Amino acid sequence: MEGEMTRRTMLVGAAIALAAPAAAAEHEHHGMGHGTPAPYPALVEAARDCRATGENCLAHCLAAFRAGDTTLAECATEVNRMLAACESISRLGTYGSPHTPAFAKACAALCADCEKACREHEDKHPECKACADACARFRKAVAALGA
Repeated sequence: MEGEMTRRTMLVGAAIALAAPAAAAEHEHHGMGHGTPAPYPALVEAARDCRATGENCLAHCLAAFRAGDTTLAECATEVNRMLAACESISRLGTYGSPHTPAFAKACAALCADCEKACREHEDKHPECKACADACARFRKAVAALGA
């Protein structure tokens, strides 16, 4: 019985291996979304840029805190809020959610707060300037949606 089970397992495995290329050809993908482009590429790119620069800014703030400098506390708070919002909007935009424009408007308000907090430190801290600039670009991307 044990030998029969092995033969049966091998036959099933071989059948699957032979069928796989045909199944793959039948279900060929043409890029993301089966050929349909993401509906909000500029918004998603701007949100991802905001997140990347925001992560750098927050890391800089945390390093300052470890050194005893708490002057960046408000900046860190606003950046942290922005990060959560931009993560969400990049996902919604990528997946083409119909709620993307409305949520983008709320996210732009969080980016405005972040930008304001970061601008206070942009002369001393390039990470804050980069974050503020990214937030400004995101807000422009939202405005382009007409949201």
